[in-house]
Amino acid sequence: MVILHVVLSGSLIAQQLQLHFEPRHELDATRYTRDFVSLFFQYFKPPKEDSSFVRVGSTLIQTQCDFTGVRGNIGKLYVQCSQTVKFWAPNIYLDLEYSGGLGIAEPGGIGFYITNTYSVGWASALVWQGTVMNLSAAFAYTAFKVPSRDFRCSVYWWRGLFNYAAEFSGDIQCWTLNKNLGSDQATPTGGKWFCVFAEPQFWYSLGGGLSLGTKINVYYNVVTFDQILQIYPTAAVRYKF
Repeated sequence: MVILHVVLSGSLIAQQLQLHFEPRHELDATRYTRDFVSLFFQYFKPPKEDSSFVRVGSTLIQTQCDFTGVRGNIGKLYVQCSQTVKFWAPNIYLDLEYSGGLGIAEPGGIGFYITNTYSVGWASALVWQGTVMNLSAAFAYTAFKVPSRDFRCSVYWWRGLFNYAAEFSGDIQCWTLNKNLGSDQATPTGGKWFCVFAEPQFWYSLGGGLSLGTKINVYYNVVTFDQILQIYPTAAVRYKF
């Protein structure tokens, strides 16, 4: 998940923990052998409001652990970092990002990488009918054996509901990816996959930084290249501090 790292310039430094139960085996038994729990941590620091030539924007660091391994061990760890900066007055930031990770595939306990991806682009904020939004577009380099050079675009949103007792937020991201990743598996030799990932979320505050909610993970050519739309809702608890 990526938060509104340009829009929330008026916010304080924020951290949050999310715990999600994902009934993927119940929803898709042909692809998943078990349901699992995911733990998500996020650190966000808003942009500095100053008049210096180099204006440091927001900082975002987040990790996600999926407990998909045998006996509930961690089966996948994902890390994402981003930093925005600008040298001009308009509300358009240079956006630098990194993501990557690793995991264990079951059955068999086979290790794998979530390949490093580096991206550079722009990000800009707007407010539309009470919904805070962040738009971004970037060039991404993914370090496969045959590197993939691609265009990515993202839309992030946040909207308070019921006098801010609840919120509807999330993001949708679209990108391309080489069909030939340079692996030993039989893959097409040319062309690009079109990929989509979205994670709309709804949270209701219980007070004291604690919320209950749900996140709906939506994948197209992300988990598998079978060109099917995969939708997996979760039940979740969140603590902001």
